Amino acid sequence: VPDTTVIIDARRPFEFASSRLPRSVNMQWSDFAQTVPAQKGVLQADLFQVARRLARVGIGPETPVVVVGSGLQGQGEEGRIAWMLR
Repeated sequence: VPDTTVIIDARRPFEFASSRLPRSVNMQWSDFAQTVPAQKGVLQADLFQVARRLARVGIGPETPVVVVGSGLQGQGEEGRIAWMLR
């Protein structure tokens, strides 16, 4: 993986800490979702704030990103992160 690629680990923080991939950052899709019960799971409306949070970990519009997760043992967290980045 080139040095410019950001690796996002969408697994739970405990799993991330116990088997961390080199150069990876832990990210939860729920950190970018609205918290209002009627909108739970919907991406935050303030996309500028979302972009700033992503920029803090080195992700910009042209940054190559690899998202890893728990696969069949998870609940699609990596897919939600990939959808958010899209």
